[in-house]
Amino acid sequence: MGEHVKGQMRRMCGAAGFAGGGDSARALSDLLDLLGPAAHRPLEAGPPSQSFVCDDHSPVEFSLAFSAGSPVSLRLLVEPGCSATTLEENGRLGRQALKTLAVRRGLSTEPVRRVEDLFFPPVMDGRFALWCAMDLRRDLPAGVKVYVNPQAHGREGAPRVAEEALDRFGFGGAWPAFRERAVPRGPDRDEILFFALDLGNWHTPRVKVYVAHHDITAAQAHTMSRLLPGEPAERVGEFCRLVAGDPGHFAHRPLVSCLSYTERDRTHPSGYTVHVPVRTTPRTTRSPGTGPRPSCGAMAWIPAPSAPHGRR
Repeated sequence: MGEHVKGQMRRMCGAAGFAGGGDSARALSDLLDLLGPAAHRPLEAGPPSQSFVCDDHSPVEFSLAFSAGSPVSLRLLVEPGCSATTLEENGRLGRQALKTLAVRRGLSTEPVRRVEDLFFPPVMDGRFALWCAMDLRRDLPAGVKVYVNPQAHGREGAPRVAEEALDRFGFGGAWPAFRERAVPRGPDRDEILFFALDLGNWHTPRVKVYVAHHDITAAQAHTMSRLLPGEPAERVGEFCRLVAGDPGHFAHRPLVSCLSYTERDRTHPSGYTVHVPVRTTPRTTRSPGTGPRPSCGAMAWIPAPSAPHGRR
């Protein structure tokens, strides 16, 4: 598997215009270290576990991010504990790999340790324990992000975990509006999926909460985007209808919201990203052999007034 992902990453670096050396070469070494024993697994043996990272259960995902006025960036997402047989072991291996990466990159893992008891209980529930992401940016060190699972205590307990985690980072005042706007229909229909932390070299480190909205309409998505004031948020419903077609009803795959919080505002999100699935919408559905496989999703990022652009 290691050789396969090395080839994938080199081709992605070439497509993004990254030179062969520098931080991209360092990130390749980091990627193989994060994979751990899975890097030596024969590709023909299949994925080491039913990883939630990709639809085909690969523990590695690559993507390119395009921002107006900024160079393209390459992103990689890895499940370091993918070779584990239990979620508890998955979490332990993931934290161990993260500590190793932090030493190599000169990062602090204090934000993860601050909420360790919330996301890594002795007996874990959910579909994953820890993911690690890296953003490769030209002329800048890679940015590192960690994703942990609010459903570690069960799906019904995710709101309580997310509320407590936000409070520990100083965003407790943001919870009432989040609860009212982002998860009004309960954990079965507004499912809190991920809690994410920026580590290391970020201009403004963020705390992010992701919510999967099952069986939702564009009009309801617009309501959630109103956590951010201003005209851009008004366009979320329009964007959803543009991608999915009228009336913008997402019944097969969920719409996913990401709300970002930074220290510049302790009660309101600094940005809102909506991830819109496209592979099951009528205008992207194709029969086998009739055309290329459609992309997995479309994304719109809505910054709060005066928020820095070019970040997701």
